[in-house]
Formats: sequence, C-alpha cells, structure tokens
Amino acid sequence: MAVKPRIKWGDMFQEYLTAPNKPNKTILAEKYGARLETICRKAKKDNWDFQRDRYQVRVVDKTLEKKAETVSTKAAKWDEKCMTAAETLLDKALIELAAKDSRVGYVAGALKIAQEMGKLSVGEDSNNPMVTFAEAIRKAIEK
Repeated sequence: MAVKPRIKWGDMFQEYLTAPNKPNKTILAEKYGARLETICRKAKKDNWDFQRDRYQVRVVDKTLEKKAETVSTKAAKWDEKCMTAAETLLDKALIELAAKDSRVGYVAGALKIAQEMGKLSVGEDSNNPMVTFAEAIRKAIEK
C-alpha cells in the first residue's frame, strides 16, 4: 500500500491567505497534490474565506494609514515652509513700510499675501470676513 504524501496545510493556507494573485482552491489542489473536496472541507471548517477577506481588509487599512502618514508629513512640511515664507515676506513688507518713500499699495498687498499664507499654513480660513491687517493699514493710510 502506497503512503499518501502529507499535505502541507500551513503552507497552503498561507498561500491562500496572502498570495497577491489570490489562488483558488483548484489551483492549490493541483500544486499541493491534494483532493479539491478535502481542501474545500478544510477551508470551510477553518474559515479560510473569512480569514482571507479579513486579511485583505487589514492590508488595505495599513496601506491607507501609511499613505495618510506620508501625506500628512508632507503637508506639515509644506505648511512650515509657507509659514516661514509668510514671516519673511511680512518682515520685508514692514521694513518697506517704515522707509520714507515706501510704496504703500505694494506693501499693503504684500502684507495681505503674507497674512493669507500664514493663516493657511496653520489651517485657518484666509477668507475670514474680519478686517485683515492689510486692510487696516490701507484704511489708516487713507485717513
């Protein structure tokens, strides 16, 4: 009497669970030399389909988490650069405003841009209906 080859259930289950090409039970039966009916019974008993679905959901969740982390890190770096640029622009605009022959309209516009960049970099709405710093300067100059 011939000895049946031992089925490597662990290897077969891991392949069924994690292989990117999602092999079906027929393919696994051929590869591992097992009867399809036997694999189907074992898979049903051990909830292979449910476990594979759950594994796929976890993979997608982890992928999304990593993408979100990457995007949020880049966004934070971008916001930091925008804040630095806004601060630099504000400093230069204030120096220009203090000069005797300053171009007030240009400076007010630069201040408005700097303020908008600063607000956006910290997550605030730059279209806030409140009077902006640049508008306050314009009104003070007009008087």
